[in-house]
Amino acid sequence: MPRPYLTTVGPDAALAGTVGHIGCFSLQQSKHITAGDGGLTITDDADLARRARLFADKAWPRDTDERSHLFLGLNYRMTEMQAAVARAQLPRLAGVVEDRQRAAALLTRTVAGLDGLSAADPRGTVYWQFPIFIDPESAGGDARDYAKALAAEGIPANGGYIVRPLYLTPVFTERRTYGDSGYPLVVPPATAVPDYAPGLCPNTEDLIDRRLLVIGWNENYSDDDVADIGAALSKVHAAKRV
Repeated sequence: MPRPYLTTVGPDAALAGTVGHIGCFSLQQSKHITAGDGGLTITDDADLARRARLFADKAWPRDTDERSHLFLGLNYRMTEMQAAVARAQLPRLAGVVEDRQRAAALLTRTVAGLDGLSAADPRGTVYWQFPIFIDPESAGGDARDYAKALAAEGIPANGGYIVRPLYLTPVFTERRTYGDSGYPLVVPPATAVPDYAPGLCPNTEDLIDRRLLVIGWNENYSDDDVADIGAALSKVHAAKRV
């Protein structure tokens, strides 16, 4: 992000993607900027940057013009057209974030007045979507109840955002990989990974099952658009608490 944006999260805050050795960002159609699909990786390590480029390009070292594979890599290169579209949008990213934050501040004020509902801390939040955290006992229903009611009011919303945590998908729980080998999740004769099962991350599971409500967000929302979302949310909240 540009330097002026840092002032909204404090001088010591780390920007998204800069905490670890490599950061990654999606460019699919619902994100702040898009190239249709694909993504970006960022790093300040030249060796990691080169290896990442190699991994996405079947490990062909184009910088040395060797016709060889240096290691087992993928063939998942983004097209040059997609890369150009993404790069051209980078200068407008700060404005996109600012517009999303401005609109989100309006809905955050509405959520603050509804018992059992709370919005995300706006500090440093760039609002790919607008998350609302629900206390089902106080709010009169869980996130999935609210999502269905909001949809009936014409407001697309999602309870839990995803169906299950990643570790509970069949690819892990049933080790659906290459044929029936289980590789690389199972390396005979020992099991290489833990037994993924419910309860591994109880807070995450509770968010998905009951407490996380997600509303789609966009930098082009007008004040009237946000007012419509807030009115629908307030209506549903009032009905649930009767």
